[in-house]
Amino acid sequence: MPNKYKDKNDLGGFDHPSLNYKPPKSLKMFNASIVLAFSSVLVVGLWSLLWFGVASFAKKQIANWIADENSRGNKITFQNKDLSGYPGRIILSYDAPKINSPAISATTEQAIITIKPWMPWQGNVALGGKTSIAIVTADGEYNLSGSIEKFNLAVNPGDTLPDSVNLDIAKLDLVDSVSNLGFKADEIKINMVSNIAANQSSNRASAAMKITAHAKNMVLPWGEDAPISNKFQMVEFSGKISGPLTVNGGINAIFKNWRDNGGKVMVDSVVLRGNPLAVSGSGNIYLDENMQPAGRLTAKITGLLPTINRFRDADLIRDSDAVVAKMTLAAFSQKTGDGRSFLNLGVEVKENIIYLGPIAIGKFPPLTWQ
Repeated sequence: MPNKYKDKNDLGGFDHPSLNYKPPKSLKMFNASIVLAFSSVLVVGLWSLLWFGVASFAKKQIANWIADENSRGNKITFQNKDLSGYPGRIILSYDAPKINSPAISATTEQAIITIKPWMPWQGNVALGGKTSIAIVTADGEYNLSGSIEKFNLAVNPGDTLPDSVNLDIAKLDLVDSVSNLGFKADEIKINMVSNIAANQSSNRASAAMKITAHAKNMVLPWGEDAPISNKFQMVEFSGKISGPLTVNGGINAIFKNWRDNGGKVMVDSVVLRGNPLAVSGSGNIYLDENMQPAGRLTAKITGLLPTINRFRDADLIRDSDAVVAKMTLAAFSQKTGDGRSFLNLGVEVKENIIYLGPIAIGKFPPLTWQ
């Protein structure tokens, strides 16, 4: 018998709601909303577990670090702490943090540690507000007080040394209460990137660090009548540190090992703009057999002749030596476009004596490693 229906969906006019039912749009939207809500709850729940897990881990690590420092005699205290930042950041705030150690005591208004939940190995430390620092030296105690508008330290840890460190300071103003001398700067920026190739020993690494630093309108804690002015409009440094570093032991042992294995500082560029002295140059610096700084820079120097006068006035150069030095250096000096004198010559440091070319212009006290 021939099929009287043209296709299988043609039921000869027969109809029933169950065969051609289509859910209303409102029901479709409701079902989609349920799925979306369930997915959102699941995602939020998983993210919350991650956030609180990382936050708990960070709090524990900081508490362990404080306990370790306290056991070493570096007492760290704070008044209150707070956890916030959910969901995008983990923010740990510590009010009035303070450290007391045999060599230094410091306190500031607040310390804020910020961590990204998806990158818990990186952290940013921000300090600021009213700050006081007491430094104990062989010459006595210095008490600095003042304020820091911004102090941000970002660290990306590594196996031996940090893979990177970024320090950003703005409006630093600390003054000693007795001498009225202090340390000031409009801004200080330091960036360090390390490239560590581990050696066979677990506590040694062959380190290569790249360092850049910049400071603007810096005032250093010595008087204006010192041989070198305490005010610099700009300080810049770019260079590398090569040589093996040990991470265990005292500072003297660390630097002695570094020196014995050919460690040196390669200065790609250094710029000091002061008044009257300004220097720009490049070269290498290392430690000699007596653990004293030594090295040589090729430099362009302006303001050198008045600086020699300042060394003479401070009794670091005899009058006769100052006259010979100025006459000799003046013969090699050139003029800038604005009429100032400058010299291109080698600056060498050896046996705690500073040489400009062949002329010794001053001696500095030995550096002690403690």
